[in-house]
Amino acid sequence: MGGVGSGKTTQLLVARDRLVSTGDVSATYIDVSLHVEPNQVTSSALLAMVGLELGSQLDSIPPKIIDHLNEFSNHLAPSEEPWHDDPFDRFSQGVDHIAHALRVTHPHHVLLVDSLDRMTDLSRFANLIEGGISKLRELGAGIILIGPLTALYGIRRTALDRFDRSWHLPTVDVQNDAAGHAFLLGVLRARDAKSLLTDAAATQLCTYSGGVLRDLIALTQAAGEEAYVDGAERVEAGHVELAAEIFGRKHLFAIDSQQLAVLQRVRTKGTFVQTSEKDLSLLATRRVLEYTNGHARFAVHPTLEKLLAEIPEVA
Repeated sequence: MGGVGSGKTTQLLVARDRLVSTGDVSATYIDVSLHVEPNQVTSSALLAMVGLELGSQLDSIPPKIIDHLNEFSNHLAPSEEPWHDDPFDRFSQGVDHIAHALRVTHPHHVLLVDSLDRMTDLSRFANLIEGGISKLRELGAGIILIGPLTALYGIRRTALDRFDRSWHLPTVDVQNDAAGHAFLLGVLRARDAKSLLTDAAATQLCTYSGGVLRDLIALTQAAGEEAYVDGAERVEAGHVELAAEIFGRKHLFAIDSQQLAVLQRVRTKGTFVQTSEKDLSLLATRRVLEYTNGHARFAVHPTLEKLLAEIPEVA
């Protein structure tokens, strides 16, 4: 678990490659969002995705398994007609048959499930853990999944007890961790083959990103666009400032007075107490960032700092 853009998918793919390199493990990557909207995924739909991905690895497919695959596909196909029965038990048997056929060449199965971090309905996420994920574990599959950061908080965090271990992938602390800042700077320099970023611009980009890799890339692209419009040959600090302001204004859009008050408190006092779903949404949308460099601390996203300072606080 971790904030959006913190590098979770990258870590998942690294894990897949290392598992495959052992030779006897079938490590299957499954991006839920390619099949259904993550907030709409059900246990049966997850089993159908797993069945299809495992079936694609078979060299020859017996007729019985073909029937299972067809039903999986039909279940995931867009349709306005509701399912009149829950095929959970049938799908469990189908996945079991396919996994058994695969064990001839790969005795161990690990499923790497992506995009569940986009689930905002924690009740649905907990049900998915209790249903589809637990069933896949019963069938002998190892499971690594990316879950919503908000699952770490609130009463629904008990769903995490189903796992042997959970990892919180924190945001890189670019303010208090010199190594973290140097890491992000290295990411930029590795992609700046033509040295289009000035040193000042690169440093500002690392700072304004807040340590979020996705925001680092997005801000760099936006700053490049500002430089292009300006007719400049390189990306300067001023271009980064413009990109950061636009980025921050976008993230303040649709904020209500209650959330604004929370952001101001985080900005001025560094305190963040999660008391509602609205508070958690500030974490999920990266308006509030959590750092765990030695001790936990919270901060508003750096692109919001100046904008929030210009807004009068409401008592």
